[in-house]
Amino acid sequence: MKAVVALVCLLAAQALSLPTQEQDVPLDPIVEKTDPCDERDCGPGRECEVEDGRAVCVCMHSCLDEEDELQVCSSTNLTFSSSCDLHRQKCLCEKRMSGCEDPHHATLRLDYYGECKEQEFCDDWELEEFPKRMAHWFYLVLDEMAKGDSLNAAVKRKFEAPRGDAERLAFPVIWQFCELDTSHNNLIEANEIEDLTAMLKTQEKCTTPFLRSCDRNDDGRISLREWGKCLGLDEAEVEERCEEFLA
Repeated sequence: MKAVVALVCLLAAQALSLPTQEQDVPLDPIVEKTDPCDERDCGPGRECEVEDGRAVCVCMHSCLDEEDELQVCSSTNLTFSSSCDLHRQKCLCEKRMSGCEDPHHATLRLDYYGECKEQEFCDDWELEEFPKRMAHWFYLVLDEMAKGDSLNAAVKRKFEAPRGDAERLAFPVIWQFCELDTSHNNLIEANEIEDLTAMLKTQEKCTTPFLRSCDRNDDGRISLREWGKCLGLDEAEVEERCEEFLA
């Protein structure tokens, strides 16, 4: 009898565990397919394509032809219709693909914005004075942003706090370093140096030799300490404050 009761209980338990017409049958969760390229940054002149489910960076097939696109001058003194065209050409030549116009283009760099033209020579005395002018320019940029409410409240408050002349210029110098360090690794990388050079070279003929002199260990990157020393800051004035500025 006990065996029969046990069997009935077992069958009842199994029956209760089965879905009935009135019970909701759980559905498999819907898994949204994500594009592997969403998290992939291929850099200038390249684009992402999905191959066998993987994100792969390839040279751009073409660049958009926009009327307001600026011409650029390369490190080889060749004018390109846009920075996209320059970096696409570099990519094609790096990979030795069809469309590469000259194998030497594999080492192309963006030198400055605008059509190529003969550059004036930077004299030694001008290079010596350049850091002071550049530090002052950084101050003016930050001051203009503070007046236009383009800074976050914490940075604006600290920038406007009373301080001596030396400290007054140190703050914008470190802030500009953090702005240039788009990879957030406490270094201004070669491509980030390129961006600054491209913006300033036509206005400041000493830009390239100045930035080259900042890279004291010649590793193609500028550390915060190299940047501060190059722009005339004392050792004690060089502080890592990028997290504070980006907050």
